Amino acid sequence: MSSAEPEEPRVGLSSLPRELLRAIVVLVGAQDEAVRTSGVPLETAPRDQASQANGKWSYWYGHGVSALSLVNGTLRQLALPFLCQTVKPTQLAHPLFQFGAVASALVASITELDVISVSSASFAAAALALTNLPSLRILTLCFNLLAEIGPLQNRSNGSRDATVSIRRDLGSRAFKANKSKIVELRVKKIPSDHDMCALQELEPFAVVQSIRRISLGVHGRRVGQVPPACGPLLPLLLRLTNVQDITIDDDIEGRAFPALMLEAGLKGVSVTCTALRSLKLTTMWDPPLFFFIHEFAPNLERLDLTLTSAATNNGEDPDDPPPFPRLTHLRLSGVRQCSVALAYADFVDLSSLEIFLEHPPHGIVDCDDLIPYSVVLPAGLRLHLRTHTLTVLKDLDILEQRCRNAHVVFTHDKHSPLTAFATAKPSVMAWQGPAREAAVDEALVAARDRLSRMTSTEDKHGVLAMAQGLRKVAEGNLLASL
Repeated sequence: MSSAEPEEPRVGLSSLPRELLRAIVVLVGAQDEAVRTSGVPLETAPRDQASQANGKWSYWYGHGVSALSLVNGTLRQLALPFLCQTVKPTQLAHPLFQFGAVASALVASITELDVISVSSASFAAAALALTNLPSLRILTLCFNLLAEIGPLQNRSNGSRDATVSIRRDLGSRAFKANKSKIVELRVKKIPSDHDMCALQELEPFAVVQSIRRISLGVHGRRVGQVPPACGPLLPLLLRLTNVQDITIDDDIEGRAFPALMLEAGLKGVSVTCTALRSLKLTTMWDPPLFFFIHEFAPNLERLDLTLTSAATNNGEDPDDPPPFPRLTHLRLSGVRQCSVALAYADFVDLSSLEIFLEHPPHGIVDCDDLIPYSVVLPAGLRLHLRTHTLTVLKDLDILEQRCRNAHVVFTHDKHSPLTAFATAKPSVMAWQGPAREAAVDEALVAARDRLSRMTSTEDKHGVLAMAQGLRKVAEGNLLASL
């Protein structure tokens, strides 16, 4: 009697090594983030079908890690650290958090506390939870947070306001006792003309000298009104002695940083962050801009510059542009002329340059003069150009040849891809037409490739989703045939 053949081992997701499963979770998490920021409309709650409903795609697009956590115990353990890395006070005020009913692995994965929108009760709950968040290192808050939590005690409603005041005061003490945890601050709504010093506002929440990364969101008066003084920022920046990464996000036409440096100069103060390695700056264009940046961050390695106004040189080359010997990565973003700024600094060791162009009013970018010919592109540079989907590139071949001659690696891609499928007025179709046609053609080619793959793998749900997505096209074909 012959013995039975041994069963083949089951092969599936659960049979993979733990290290590989963790890598899958990490990749799915990155894909989730890309989906959520893609502009594709998603359902806000799970549905039975993974196809489109009411013009929106399934909730599970962008929530792949959550789906993985429901497969089995192993994947749940691996997925938990990715499910709640940022927490808000309202969540910490929930009984599940307050009574310790949340999985310890999930709590241990919380790295950021966002207290932008907070009441006195949720602020107190967040303060009480600080000692139970071992991995907390990032705090996101608005300027003048304590004053916005609630009013001081008054005669008309003394009991309620006294409770608010107690929560605020005891909560701020708890934050102060745990402020050594914080190494990264994200501060929103900093008024450029406020009398209160940002340093005083932030000291209850972090040891300023220990901050390694800080993001400052500045807002204030608009053009035609009093220029920003940036009084709140100057004392703060003077104390950021160990900061390595600064972001200044400015919504007042990018005037905050130049105003800050000019104010420091008038006061005879040198604002220099020698430890700073990465700077992300939204600012208006001004020929002395790179001199300001060089003074502010002499050891800069990465610079992300968004220009709110066109960079112009008035036909003149700058004299003695400041050197940035350690800068290896530069990203320029803004209107068509943003790359003119390259002529105003000496990037001797640049290895990566990205130019991100907004959509120009006329829809055309002339690549022949995109980068000033006075700018010498270093050999080995990686130059990446990102343009709007509806932007027409003129003389792209000239730029490509120039890069080849300089031994520069050139790549190009497009952003805002869904714009090509939005409605447009007939008056603008004349210059958008070719770009729209190209985008539609690319979508059709990709759709045919996807349909072929789904047919070969018998992906019925995928075919159904594509059929639903193409229904409008089929309806148009039907009407045209009648």
